[in-house]
Amino acid sequence: MKRTLLLLIASALLWSAAPVCGAVLDQTLPYQKSLTTAPPVIGATTSVTFNFYDSATGGTLLWTESKSMNLLSSTRLISTKLGDSHALNLADFADKQLWVETVVGATAVGTRDKLAPTPYALWSANAAVADSSITGAKLAGMGASSGQALVYNGSSWAPASVGGGSVTTVTAGSPLASSGGSTPNITLGIVGVASGGTGATTAQGAINALAGGSTSGQYLRGNGTNVILSAIQVADIPTLNQNTTGTAANVTGTVAVANGGTGLTSVGTSGQHLSSNGSSLTWTTPSSGTVTSVSGTAPISVSTGTTTPVITLGTVGVANGGTGATTQSGAANAILPSQSGNNGKLLTTDGTISSWLASAATKVPVTAALTATTKTITNASGEYTGSSITLGPGKWNVQVAMLLPDDCNCDMWVRTSLSDSTSSNSSSADIVGANTASGLHWGNKFASLNGSIIINNASLANKTYYYWFGSVVTYNSCTFKLTNFGTTAWGENQMIAFPMNQ
Repeated sequence: MKRTLLLLIASALLWSAAPVCGAVLDQTLPYQKSLTTAPPVIGATTSVTFNFYDSATGGTLLWTESKSMNLLSSTRLISTKLGDSHALNLADFADKQLWVETVVGATAVGTRDKLAPTPYALWSANAAVADSSITGAKLAGMGASSGQALVYNGSSWAPASVGGGSVTTVTAGSPLASSGGSTPNITLGIVGVASGGTGATTAQGAINALAGGSTSGQYLRGNGTNVILSAIQVADIPTLNQNTTGTAANVTGTVAVANGGTGLTSVGTSGQHLSSNGSSLTWTTPSSGTVTSVSGTAPISVSTGTTTPVITLGTVGVANGGTGATTQSGAANAILPSQSGNNGKLLTTDGTISSWLASAATKVPVTAALTATTKTITNASGEYTGSSITLGPGKWNVQVAMLLPDDCNCDMWVRTSLSDSTSSNSSSADIVGANTASGLHWGNKFASLNGSIIINNASLANKTYYYWFGSVVTYNSCTFKLTNFGTTAWGENQMIAFPMNQ
C-alpha cells in the first residue's frame, strides 16, 4: 500500500503540471520503491532492471528497462523515471492492467507493484472515439437548421446549407453527340479504331478496316510483330520448298511418297493400276492370259478341266463345315453322338460336350454294393462303412435303410451320408437338399436308420458315391460300438437309388 501511494503521488505531481492543448507531454513515469529487504549490493553503483508484466505473478513480459544506479544505504530507496532511457510502449496502457517488477543485479526485490490509474492518461492522446459516443442530441447542440449539414470551412466544422442547381447544357465529344439544353439527348456515333471500334457500319467493312486493306489474292499473315495483308510465301508451305522459289504463284513440283504423295505426274492410261516395285509407285498394265487347266480337291470336282472347265460341289463333310449326308436324318446322325446302344435316351450337354442321357422313364433303379466284410465301427466322429453306390448321369433318389444293432448300451442319434471319397466324410457336392439319412438308437435294443438322399450327377459319366457313418450325438455315458453297420451281415440293410425326372 505504501509503495502504491508513493507511485500515485509522484505520478500526479508530474502530470498535473504538464502542459496541455497540443503541447508535447513528458512520456516518462516517476517511480520510487523502498527496499524492505537488503539487496545484493547497497551503497554502490549497480544494475537495476524494471519490467512491466500483465499479471501480479507470472504473466507476459511487455516492457523492460535497465539502469546503472547508486542505491542509498541510508534510505534504501530507489527513485527514477521509467522510460527515460527506453521509451514506454503507450499501447500497453490502452486495455490492460500492468505491474512493475524491480530487479537489483539478478535478484527480483519484493513483490511487483500495481500501476495506479494516473499513468494510463498517457494513452488518452491516442484514444479513439468510442462507439456510439457521437449522438444526434450532441450534434443538435451545434445549432443546425433544417436541411443543413456539417461542412468544413477550412478551420472547423459548422452547420451550413448545401447549395443546389439545375443542368442548363450538356456537350459531348465524338463519337458521342448531345442535343444540348436542360434535357439533352446523348447519342453514340460510329466508334473508330482509336476508340476501340472499327469505324465501319457493316461486318465486311469492319473486317476490311481491321485488316488494313483488301488487296486481291492476299491473306492475313503474322510477321512476328503484327498481322498484315501479305501474299503466300514459300516458307508457308515447307513441304514444297525444295521445288519452289518466290511467292505462291511459282509453287510447282511433285509431292513425293515421303510427303504423302505418289511421286507421279500422270494418272496413267485406261486399264492400268498403281503398283509398287518395292521402292516407288508406277502405273502398270495387268498381264493377260488363257486358262489351260483347272483341277479340284474333294468335295470340289472339275470336268473338262481345260479352257472351259465345269466345276461342281459334292457332299460336304463335317470337316469342311457340312454333315457328309444327303438326307435330314443322315445329317442329324452325322453330327450327333453315336446312337448305338442309346435307344430311348435324351440328348443333353454339360455346356461343352453333347451326350445321350437316360430319362427317368428308361432308367432302372440301382442297388448299392454293400460290403460283406465284417465291420465294427467305433469312431463316433466319422468312419467309412466300406459300402458304395455307382450312379449314372442324372438325378437320383437314394433310399437308405440300415439296422442299428444292440451291441452297445448307447442312447444316440446317428447320421450317415454319401461322400465323393473313401478318405473324407464330407458330403458330396452333388447332394441336393438334406445331406443325411439318420436314426435313433436307444439303450441295448435294435433300432433302424431310414432316410433318402437326392443325388444329381451332372457329369456325363457314371460316378461312385461312398457311404459314411459319422457325426453321432450321444445322450448317456457309454462305450460306442456298432457291429456290421452298413454291411450285408444284416438282412435289413439296403440302399437303392431310384431315377428321377430332371
